[in-house]
Amino acid sequence: MPSLSVPEAVSLADPRYAIARDGQSAPAIPHSESSAAVDVPAVYLQGARLNAITEQRCIELILGSLDARRGGSVNTMNLDHVRRFVQDKNFAALYDKASIVTADGMPLIWASSLRGTPLPERVTGSSLIFSVSAAAVQRGRSIFLLGGAPGTAQEAANVLARRYPSLRITGVSSKPDKFITEETDWQLIGEMLSAAKPDIVFVALSCPRQEKLIDAMRHTLPAAWWIGVGNAFSFVACEWLHGSSGQLAGCRPVQGSTEPSL
Repeated sequence: MPSLSVPEAVSLADPRYAIARDGQSAPAIPHSESSAAVDVPAVYLQGARLNAITEQRCIELILGSLDARRGGSVNTMNLDHVRRFVQDKNFAALYDKASIVTADGMPLIWASSLRGTPLPERVTGSSLIFSVSAAAVQRGRSIFLLGGAPGTAQEAANVLARRYPSLRITGVSSKPDKFITEETDWQLIGEMLSAAKPDIVFVALSCPRQEKLIDAMRHTLPAAWWIGVGNAFSFVACEWLHGSSGQLAGCRPVQGSTEPSL
């Protein structure tokens, strides 16, 4: 496939891109229940909103909103999520409520370029968990790790603490599927998070449980940011070891993890 040129940044004034303002999506687009806290250019694929945003800009918006005491959420969309969005109105509504939706998959980057509205770059949950944590250290913000395969939240927290010694981690919780599907258990999660009072909650669950949990729990910490990171805890817990070339040199799997070894 030929290489595609994409811009490093997208201007809010660019007429090719729709803008979400004051909690409303572009009027011509269906599923207009967006609760975006900030104005971000957007590309629409099959009706699904993808914000034209770099990872660095995403971090700036999260930390800036926290400084302004405004919460929000980030969903990372891949090609399978777009399919679900088209087929399932309830799932579409969950994505429309996200403050920021990033493209977690190169097929979405390629598709946006072919449409003439290129997304600037891929922004993944497994990358955001590191970059947002690093930014949280600089701004004195705290994080909470929720979900993941048994043991991975704690192991991921250990890795992040070693990499960022000043990072404030207010809590971790990995529970079986039942814990995050029953409303009574949602109440327990809410109580736990309310006591921990994190600024940023990383949620690592499968789709659509992750999106459902974020939607159900956001009211417990309305000034916090909720970031869906998929299986990122397993990647972090695997404790990547990089050589000087930046290539993956090795991986230590987490004992008891249900994720495949690398």
